Amino acid sequence: MKKCTKCETEKTLEEFHKDKSKKDGRRPSCKACTNKQQNQRNSTKQQKEAKRKYDKQYNKRTNVIERNRLRHKQNYSDQEYVDHRRTYGRKYYSENKEKKLSYAKAYSRQIREAEPACIYQIKNTINNKVYIGQTFRGKLRWKQHIRILKTKKHKNHKLQQDFDKYGQEAFEWSVIKEYPQDREMLMIEEAREIQRRIDDGNDLYNIIISYKEVT
Repeated sequence: MKKCTKCETEKTLEEFHKDKSKKDGRRPSCKACTNKQQNQRNSTKQQKEAKRKYDKQYNKRTNVIERNRLRHKQNYSDQEYVDHRRTYGRKYYSENKEKKLSYAKAYSRQIREAEPACIYQIKNTINNKVYIGQTFRGKLRWKQHIRILKTKKHKNHKLQQDFDKYGQEAFEWSVIKEYPQDREMLMIEEAREIQRRIDDGNDLYNIIISYKEVT
């Protein structure tokens, strides 16, 4: 019997690799521990090799981009370079318009499908005033609110006034509850949520507080 120096378990000599340099002719660690250690080394070696290949490819791409940028900078002045890139971009877009539009539509559809249909709230963290809404597009709807508020064209004037006063940092967006993608259901549940907040005495930005007959 021999005690493994790694797992500190006594095992028979057959469970240790042979090593003529040792007194008992066996390695100090058992076969299981030795194999485990070797697998870890191989794994680390593979990870290092994969990282080395990635770094090499990344550096190669970066060097090509930098060389092209410097070459163009040598041929054009700063403004000429900007105009050149703009002209090239417009030309590329006109030649590949269908492809780019198709990709953009597919990407937008994929993003929308990943977002939930829900009732949401926009809360002013300074005065605790709340806006209740419904959407099929989850957080994409919040981003749309932000874009419109920044252009000062939001239809909810009270929300626009506080956004101008306190800034974007004062507002938080969150999902109240997710629902199936049924527009009428969402509108009814939105009206119910608004009415519930009014009954609770909450201060709301919402101008419309009901949807037809809420049952």
